[in-house]
Amino acid sequence: MRRLEGLLSPVFGDRALFSEAMYNSGQQCPVSRARPTPIKVATWNIGSVQTNPLEFSDDSDHRFTHFLAEFQSTAEALEASGSTIGDILCEAFPFSVRSSLLGNYRVLGLPSPESSAEAFDFLAKLRVWSGFLSSKNIGDSRIISWPDRFTNVFGNGRCRPSMISCYTEELSPSKAWLDSWIRFMADAHIPTLSVEKYNVASPYRENYRAFSVVGLAVFDSLLIAIAERTSVDWRDMRLGRIKCVSQRPQQLVNYIVQHLLRAEDVIMLQEVSDDIQSRILSVDEAEGYELIAESNSSGAKQRSVILIKKGCGLEIDVAASERVREAMRTEGERRGLASGDLSVAVVSTQNDHPLLLASFHGDTNGRLTIPTLKVLSSLGLPLLVGVDANCYANPTPGNLAVVDFLKAVTDTGLYHTQPLTTTRNLRTPLQAQSAKTNVFDENPKDYILLTNAGMTIEKSSVDDGGSGGHSLPNLRFPSDHAIVEAETVWSPMVRVLRLLLWPLTSGNFSNYNAHLECPGGIDDCLTEDFFRDLAQFQATYDWAGRTGVSAALPRRDQLPDFTTAPTSTVSRYMREDLNLSQYFLTSIYRLCVEPYLDRLDASGGAPKCPAPLADIMLNALLALETRFEGPSEARELYQRAVSLVTAASEAGDSSVEYLLADWQLDTPYTYPALLGLAQPSPESFSSFKVYVYEPPEEIFTGLQQSSLLCGMGQWGVEVLVHKWLLSNANRTKDPSDADLFYVPVYGTCLQTRNGMGLQSMTAEVYEPLFKWLLNSPWWQRRDGADHIFLFADGQGAYQFTFYDILRPNPILLLVEGRCPTWNEPIGDHLDVKLCYSPWKDIIIPGHTDHGRAMYMRQHARPLEERDILLTFHGRHGGVHEGYKRCEVRNALVSELSQYPDVSVGGFIGNYLEIKGRSRFCMAPAGTSPWTNHLYESFFAGCIPVILSDDFILPFTAFLNWSQLSIRWPEERIAELYPFLKSIPDETVATFMHNVNAAACWFDWWSDADDCSPYVAIANELGDRASRVKNLGVSQNSAAGKFWNTPEEIVRRAGKRRSRFHVYSEQPFRMLTDDISHDSIWR
Repeated sequence: MRRLEGLLSPVFGDRALFSEAMYNSGQQCPVSRARPTPIKVATWNIGSVQTNPLEFSDDSDHRFTHFLAEFQSTAEALEASGSTIGDILCEAFPFSVRSSLLGNYRVLGLPSPESSAEAFDFLAKLRVWSGFLSSKNIGDSRIISWPDRFTNVFGNGRCRPSMISCYTEELSPSKAWLDSWIRFMADAHIPTLSVEKYNVASPYRENYRAFSVVGLAVFDSLLIAIAERTSVDWRDMRLGRIKCVSQRPQQLVNYIVQHLLRAEDVIMLQEVSDDIQSRILSVDEAEGYELIAESNSSGAKQRSVILIKKGCGLEIDVAASERVREAMRTEGERRGLASGDLSVAVVSTQNDHPLLLASFHGDTNGRLTIPTLKVLSSLGLPLLVGVDANCYANPTPGNLAVVDFLKAVTDTGLYHTQPLTTTRNLRTPLQAQSAKTNVFDENPKDYILLTNAGMTIEKSSVDDGGSGGHSLPNLRFPSDHAIVEAETVWSPMVRVLRLLLWPLTSGNFSNYNAHLECPGGIDDCLTEDFFRDLAQFQATYDWAGRTGVSAALPRRDQLPDFTTAPTSTVSRYMREDLNLSQYFLTSIYRLCVEPYLDRLDASGGAPKCPAPLADIMLNALLALETRFEGPSEARELYQRAVSLVTAASEAGDSSVEYLLADWQLDTPYTYPALLGLAQPSPESFSSFKVYVYEPPEEIFTGLQQSSLLCGMGQWGVEVLVHKWLLSNANRTKDPSDADLFYVPVYGTCLQTRNGMGLQSMTAEVYEPLFKWLLNSPWWQRRDGADHIFLFADGQGAYQFTFYDILRPNPILLLVEGRCPTWNEPIGDHLDVKLCYSPWKDIIIPGHTDHGRAMYMRQHARPLEERDILLTFHGRHGGVHEGYKRCEVRNALVSELSQYPDVSVGGFIGNYLEIKGRSRFCMAPAGTSPWTNHLYESFFAGCIPVILSDDFILPFTAFLNWSQLSIRWPEERIAELYPFLKSIPDETVATFMHNVNAAACWFDWWSDADDCSPYVAIANELGDRASRVKNLGVSQNSAAGKFWNTPEEIVRRAGKRRSRFHVYSEQPFRMLTDDISHDSIWR
């Protein structure tokens, strides 16, 4: 609670947000309580504002299905005959539709007769089916869907004279009908559409008002004209559909009463209209619920609501709810969230825990779903969310993918119900969103989400009224979304921790952390048993992470078994598990440790058991920096933990000495560097100065994610190089004094941790960056040749669509020199391509986590104790679908596993120890040529055998790789074993000596002054800096961009006139403002 008040205090000042009772209850950590009663939750997008009786295909209505088939076949036949829209309207209507619209341009609020004629004549030439009724271009332009949205029905119940409204009077190709349509539209108010926001293309962009009104008239006229050609009595059929739609509101309410109000504790509804809300509240069953919703003053036609059963153990904190609601309303306006799409409430549970409830309706493309969940999570309260995520199993570009949504949910520290299909509908051609015509929407869009800090989903289900695979909505089920139901339990903290630890503590492990125990405990919240379990868990968890066993936070109902080989492909240590860190932060540190330390600070007392308390604080650090307050507060927490340990050490407490020894060997060793409290290497540049960009916040927001999170794993070099340059003595803050410029982007982290794809990275990250960067004088000085970028994964710079902008000039720091050609045109001819230029770019090693490296060094045996000839354990085609075609790995496992002194295969628990027992460690190509297996060999002391023909190695200018490794042809795996077996011990010993001596060049945490990746990079950059100086300025002339031209002319030169897309009329985006006409769109 204190976290939320701190977050909102800049808005609300010092006013108390939460009741004192909630603070007091939040500090209680009951050790033993009866099992809590499950909270029964349901979420349902009821889609109540549905006024088009013909929008969705309904296979339970055979007459409607027959009409749809005839309508489409008629439209396609007309198109095949060569008829345009203009031809069809001329034949169907006994008068000129064009003249009627132009003659009433003032009544319709159109700019001019000329603009109206331009719009009509353009549309009249289009093909009726592919060019209009099912056209993506028409759909993307929103010239029909936008005006239809505001005119289909007015608030007073009047319906637009159209086939796709509930209009019940005469519809015919007559003058009387069109006159009634014009009179109706004269009273309509259509808000202005932001053509920039929706990227509306030409010609609709420049004449949007005329296109939207004329386009809607053409659309409504065309539907009648085509329907008249069918053999179905479409008017009678349509009136039947209208009756069905008119009954749907009551059908919805009846379903809610019968299936939800009598069963659920919390009901989350989305897209609820005023009428539906009033109907729900009017039934007797609703008297047992409290309604949470945005007020009607918000202006939303429909909104999300929450119904909370009275007496179910959830007590609403009205003041806290309103503060959160106001803050989220402000944040929603900033992000473009539609009014009413989010409803929130803060409650206190039966276990006295605060809980934030949220009902959320995502936008059509799902673009705001993940950002909204992240903002909700950032409030620091446990969450229970019902959401229509609007995500898609097979998304088109620009739509949120289910896999990306679920990854983001997990990364945000939330559990989710199963991704089961909740939408199953087919939009007909008789609706305004032509891009969705005949697009079958069968997707798992709806979920119940909850925080993992002690909450669990015991069971969940989907209810579609027993539709049996029929399209939704239908005569049996009133919405196009199914209901998702779940039972959730919030367990008391100590009970949850015991459940979490029990299967781990049952084993025998030699590295038990006795110094984390606390005899007698501290209070009812931090008991002796709690500390004993924590000590055992920490030892077991760290063992699992370092040895390769998956250390992902276990589900409470499916705890891991560390006696069997895992199927997970990611190994993490305890402090590198974001979900577990959030558990330590929200359920242990915030509720128990922080209040205890605050009381001691106030009284001046010394804490009992400082070692485990400090360790808990460091366990909470990752979530604090990544998901909650950020780096500043993370630094404060780290320094508070260090101060606690320092004071205890000075007082002679030996337990903290063991703790400090552990910290030196594990992740905490890296915190000072990652948090900006120390530099990772003492190396300074000797001959050049570097300027590290700090672009405006509105441009660089999101480019640099959590340093602790992004600094982990093989891609952590993005953070380490950035922090090194920031803390280097030769960094300059004056760009005019710089020899080189560093542009820090955590692009690989955004892809791997945040799930951002190519299109999102382009639009949200690199396009704003380069729009700003390319117009800076420092870039223009040498066309970017003195600028440095770093790319930490095997795709190199292919993180955005226009990455070719980096190939000619800037200096690239890359882990990969030959990159896969996935999704590129050249992929038809090459599977990898050269993606670096040796004369300017620098190949660097991947990152091995400090704790992992130290663990390997501890278990690296001398040659005489190495009883395994060769080893490789990792992803291959037998354990991972993505590696089916990685033939060198598949061959390595299939052909060499027969030998008794070989250990190869998938992930195993003791892999790092096996490396320490092996003479040779395989480094095979994976999904790209480079592999971090190569660099890990140096910490295990085994000789790397490079099985990747296209792997370009780092630091070849001074490292003789032939003395450090063996490079073996991928095609000759069968002959590898006898060759390695034949190498004499003396030769192996020499190789191992060289490997150990060179290890510091691949250790990003090396403390050697003259041997580290930083030293190597500094030397390489010094060479590049000296050569870049000779390039001069732009145009390769010291005279400037123009020469032999009067100074006054140069000063007034302006922007260039030429556009070099001379053969294209397609819209394009420009990153620079060099062109004299519109610099963004044309």
